[in-house]
Amino acid sequence: MATIRPIHFVVLILAVFWQGTASGGDGILDTLAPDHPRLILTEDALQYRKAQAQTDEVLQGFVRAAIRRADDCLDDPKLEYRKRGPRLLHISKACVDRIYELGIA
Repeated sequence: MATIRPIHFVVLILAVFWQGTASGGDGILDTLAPDHPRLILTEDALQYRKAQAQTDEVLQGFVRAAIRRADDCLDDPKLEYRKRGPRLLHISKACVDRIYELGIA
């Protein structure tokens, strides 16, 4: 059974918060930022979350955990091109995990 990593949970929570600002499915394209349509977390939303983290203990716990995991990534050895048989999937997954963890922090 697959487990959800804490960083993926944080990304999911942020996406749910962001989704609440979007209108129904018909006008979803209207909510995209014209200068950067793939940007999920805008500066205004980030400032709102930072202010919310001042009083929300659960969110503070998520923030501390995200920063701790990002700090742990800095101590990890660099990823190397090393195949397991014909695959590099384990390296790709580790790279994506680091990108999420460092990006969220």
